Formats: sequence, C-alpha cells, structure tokens
Amino acid sequence: MRFIFQLGYSITDRGESELHAVLATGKTESWWVGKSSGITFWKPPFDVEKGFEASFEEIFNRVELVRTPYYATPAPTGAALYGTTEELFIRLQKAIASQSFIPEQASALLAYWTFSTWFSDGLSLAPGLGIVGPPHDGDLVVRTLRNFCRYPLMLTRADISSLKKVNWHTTPTLLFYDPNLTKPMASLLGCTTARGYMVGDDGGYKDFFGPKAIYLGEEVSVDRTPRCSLQVNLNPATAAVSQTA
Repeated sequence: MRFIFQLGYSITDRGESELHAVLATGKTESWWVGKSSGITFWKPPFDVEKGFEASFEEIFNRVELVRTPYYATPAPTGAALYGTTEELFIRLQKAIASQSFIPEQASALLAYWTFSTWFSDGLSLAPGLGIVGPPHDGDLVVRTLRNFCRYPLMLTRADISSLKKVNWHTTPTLLFYDPNLTKPMASLLGCTTARGYMVGDDGGYKDFFGPKAIYLGEEVSVDRTPRCSLQVNLNPATAAVSQTA
C-alpha cells in the first residue's frame, strides 16, 4: 500500500485549490477542490502486495459497514459454550465495568438490562433505562451498551423524526444521548415501553415498542424520566438504582 510522506498545496490558473501528495514510492499525485462547488476529486491508484488483495478488500468493506448503523457492530458468527448462566452474567458485568469504569452495582444493573434487550419480543414491557451522571461517563456507558445489546442504534437525540426512520421490524435497541430530553418526549418514550401505543406516520401508524436507553444528564427530574424504566446513577459517591413506574 502507499503511504503519504508529504502534502503540498497550490492554486491553479483556474483558481482551484490543488493538493499534492508525495508517496512512499517517491511519486507525486494530485487532487483538487473546485472553486465554486467545493467538491474534492481524488482517484489515486492503490498498490497492494501480491497475495494480500483479499485483506485489502476486507478493510474497505469494513469501512463501508461502519458507516451503516445496523452493521456497525459485529454480529456473532457461531456458538460457543459459556458455562452456567451465572458465569455468563459475571463475564458480561465485568466487561461492562471494564469498558465504562462504573461501580459494581451499576454494572450489574446494566448487565441485566443488556440481557433483557435480547428477549424483548417475549416481554410485556420493553426494557427501559435512564442514565444519570457526568457527560463523559454517560457517553462511555452508551458506547459500551452498544457492544452488547441486540441490534443497537445510537442516536444523538430523541425526537419523532428519528423514531420514524428506524426499522422496527428488527426490534432494535435505541441508545440515546439526550441530556436535554423534553417532558413530552419523555412521556412518549414511556408509552413505547408497552405495545399498542401508535404514532402517526405518513397516513399510517407505527408502534415504537422496543428497548431503549437514554443518557439524561447529570441531574434529572422525575417528569423527564420515561416511565416503566430503570434509572442508574453513574456518580460513585451517590450510586443508586431506582425504578420509575
């Protein structure tokens, strides 16, 4: 493969910005940005050592998958013995704790909640989770849950337009980072923990039933916490778990 040793910049006679890359091979390649369109054009050749073509193609395919939310998380490719259910739970709890740096009580709750996302089709209530704590810690927990939940989809905020675009046939697990969640949206998310509450969508209706977790901020009032959800506090000094009915 080629590695860039040096980048250069110049203005062409047509007023376009031109970039130059000096590669490891010593050869210079250029690409440019249109003055009016702002579009970058670059079609560099790729040199792959013989015998490594498949690996190179795999890397490119992996990049494309990362940009597709439903394929960004690797799915299991087979089955393996895990011992007892208790041993599996302990392994999951330790993995969550090590990746998100949270207290034992909080990691235990998140492990139970993560397991429940895989069985939401058979539950009368969809697993709901409210996360309270510092922004950085909340982000770590959301990203950690994404590694273990069923069909995870991370969203920057909770709103109707985003919910309407979700493929609900797969029963995904929605992971929101929304410290500014409104009271009306909290009420709607609470309703979607049970089947039957429909939301209008282009002349039809959709049921947004499914597991959801949301980072609510450092502090949250009861009316901004979706009902029928568990709440986990990430602050070690006041770590506590509560249930909102």
